[in-house]
Amino acid sequence: MKGLIETHHNTIAASASAALRLLEGLDAKYVGVLYDPGNMVHEGYENHLLGMQMLGDYLAHIHMKNAIWVNDAETEAGDVKWRVEWAPVEKGIVDWQQVILDLKSVGYDGYIGIEDFSSQYDTATALCHNYKWLEQWTKNS
Repeated sequence: MKGLIETHHNTIAASASAALRLLEGLDAKYVGVLYDPGNMVHEGYENHLLGMQMLGDYLAHIHMKNAIWVNDAETEAGDVKWRVEWAPVEKGIVDWQQVILDLKSVGYDGYIGIEDFSSQYDTATALCHNYKWLEQWTKNS
């Protein structure tokens, strides 16, 4: 069994570096990081390759999802207020093609769990769509 800290917005571990600070000095055989770039659109963004390199052996699992920034409101002074919304994996801010290349470059060969909160498709269609998309890019990268 291995305990994982997920990079997740609104937590103390929103980024790879913050998660690493929690685990430093602990044995990577027993603890690690669930790296979630989609969550890092909300909060905690760091360059993905640098984050993965920094995590080293602590990089234990990946969640694949995506999100976009949406103009939420504009003040009378013209200031724009933003919010984050979930998006299909191929249409969000996270460049998943690059993330897959980065994962390969650091030697990651573990699982990528698909999380799709976009509501773009029904569950069965989303699973099929995302699996085919991931399979295409993991084979071609």
